[in-house]
Amino acid sequence: VPKYFIGDFFPAYTSSAVSLTFALALNQTLFTLMFYRRSRERFATCAYVFLSQDRREDRPDTLIFQVTEDIMRFAVYFPFKLLVVDAVGSKALIFIPIAVNNIGDGLAEPVGVYWGRHKYSTTALYHKGKFFT
Repeated sequence: VPKYFIGDFFPAYTSSAVSLTFALALNQTLFTLMFYRRSRERFATCAYVFLSQDRREDRPDTLIFQVTEDIMRFAVYFPFKLLVVDAVGSKALIFIPIAVNNIGDGLAEPVGVYWGRHKYSTTALYHKGKFFT
């Protein structure tokens, strides 16, 4: 459950600095335990879900990269939530950094391919050929 939607599922949840930090800590703990190597070896579901996120170029640090990404995303959402959303009083404002993050992530590859100087090759899902940029 994303930290910013937790209030939709738990009506008694109050969105404060402590509860948001606790939600992040709980989320990251469960995420890490679920994708821990021994959990993946023991439970096929954990292994299957992890495969959807594991990229060869990230190995063996896939889990570290994903947890770091979540923490850095929280480092942007958390102050925005406390300083802007709570001050204005409109919960819908939290979608501004979410939209910026998603649009930026979606545009990163085409911008990098067009203007980038670092050339690389990659393989596609369900395709045996290589793609070069």
